Amino acid sequence: VTCQTMDIASLLRKGENEICAQLSYGWWAGEISRGVYGRHTPLALKAEVVINGQCVARTDDTWQCSYGGPLLLGEIYDGEVYDARRTPSEWEGVSVLRGMPMTVIPFEGPEVRIRDKALWRRPQRVTIYSETVKTGTEYGMIKVDRSLKDRPFTLKKGETAVIDMGQNMVGWVYFEAKAERGTEITFRHGEMLNDNGDRRGRLDDGPGGSVWTYNLREADGTLRYTFRGDRGGESYRPRHTFMGFRYVSVTATEEVRIDRIVGQVVGSEIEEWGEFACSDPSINQLYRNIWWGQRGNFLSVPTDCPQRDERLEWTGDTQIFARTALYNSDAKDFYRKWMRDMRNTQREDGAYPDIAPWSNFWGFGTAAWGDAGVIVPWNVYDMTGDKTILEENYESMTGWMKWLATQQETENGKTYTHIGAGTATGDWLAYDELDKRYVSVAYYAYVAQLMDSVARVLDKTDDMMHYRQLYSDIKKEFQQRYVDADGNLNRTTQTAYLLALRLGLLEEAHRQKACNALREKIEQNGYRLSTGFVGTGMLNTTLSILGMDDLAYALLLQREN
Repeated sequence: VTCQTMDIASLLRKGENEICAQLSYGWWAGEISRGVYGRHTPLALKAEVVINGQCVARTDDTWQCSYGGPLLLGEIYDGEVYDARRTPSEWEGVSVLRGMPMTVIPFEGPEVRIRDKALWRRPQRVTIYSETVKTGTEYGMIKVDRSLKDRPFTLKKGETAVIDMGQNMVGWVYFEAKAERGTEITFRHGEMLNDNGDRRGRLDDGPGGSVWTYNLREADGTLRYTFRGDRGGESYRPRHTFMGFRYVSVTATEEVRIDRIVGQVVGSEIEEWGEFACSDPSINQLYRNIWWGQRGNFLSVPTDCPQRDERLEWTGDTQIFARTALYNSDAKDFYRKWMRDMRNTQREDGAYPDIAPWSNFWGFGTAAWGDAGVIVPWNVYDMTGDKTILEENYESMTGWMKWLATQQETENGKTYTHIGAGTATGDWLAYDELDKRYVSVAYYAYVAQLMDSVARVLDKTDDMMHYRQLYSDIKKEFQQRYVDADGNLNRTTQTAYLLALRLGLLEEAHRQKACNALREKIEQNGYRLSTGFVGTGMLNTTLSILGMDDLAYALLLQREN
């Protein structure tokens, strides 16, 4: 269990001071953990107050708790419900947990923070409507009552304000507003607007122009705040959730005066240093999108998305993006922390999880996903020159390789002993599906190559020679299984060629033939990719390595699907 240290010196006053903490289910017992630690698990707090190096107070049975405070719900998927009229009351004694089998260690890696104000977003447009217009679709279109830019406005009962922040972002809305006591204001978040109200054709879930939430699935993504009725107005921001959004739908049970709304960006506080610009505006926008995607999915852990009822730490997604993240930012300690999550959730037999930290979803030992336990540490070292992450994880990485060595299968009466990890994903979401076992075998060769390099860096000569021989054995079996007598691959998707060429799995005499075949596959597909997760992650870099920059640029600039 990790602990965090916070400097509260500036908050202390002469005389008596009271320290309170709000607890919510969070990552531990919210829906995002999918019951791995139990449903509705009791909340626990362990804290110490240290002054001048001396512990002057710690959590014990003299502390009290109350369920009567203003926070009614704090949930990562569903948002936050806050009733400002309520104050903590009916204080109760607490139970002290003793003898729990856990080790408390300092938190490592960048803290989650409200990011720099330069990233915050102000409304680009506020559209207010109260009715819809029938257009022949299921939901019709909103009927705009008024439209304004970033300035104070009054929202009446029955009206809906659609706020456009101008950027898909991750965080929450901070607001300053005034209303009568007991008035509830609701903020619902989404990444897009409904197009034309067509539920069947467009998957719209409301009238055209309203906030689209279909992709959130079971996540509510909502903030509800009940006013105290302060004469000078009130302000609020969530603390126990986060949303991925560009648009916000605002409604209220009674009239509300909204004086200020700000989209505050939230994420791991990582130094950003990568910059890129060129003469093509679309490429510059792509780069900005990559940056905002990284900010939005680096929130304590690397996630696949920041908005729907998933937001999980998929290992495959992580290894595909790691090198890009390290070009963009000082993500070394972020990945060191994440690799500790990998070690903590690694199975006893050595298999890595498909999601880390584990959240009771999917499985273990999947090729290109579990292989992240080797790929990410190597990428961090390769990009930074710091061996620490290799030293910290070498034993764990070795455990993964030992587990891979136990995997085998029989096909057409022949037993293969170098098959790699599981086949749950393959080249995930590829347009042109590739045999999943092919991906597993190729990735086994990939991590064997990397372990050769890792052992060399750490001066483990015997291990280096072992992994070098292992790669040779995998290559030999790969060729028996997937290469015919004339040196042609019997799997012919774009990703199949990319893996074989990038990982050196073909004999030198047959490489040019495979390069020509790859070029032909891309050209015949209209200079469009047909790759999935695995192939796309190495597509353009591999083409450049093979001397086909022209194809790499053609794919980059392609506007057709």
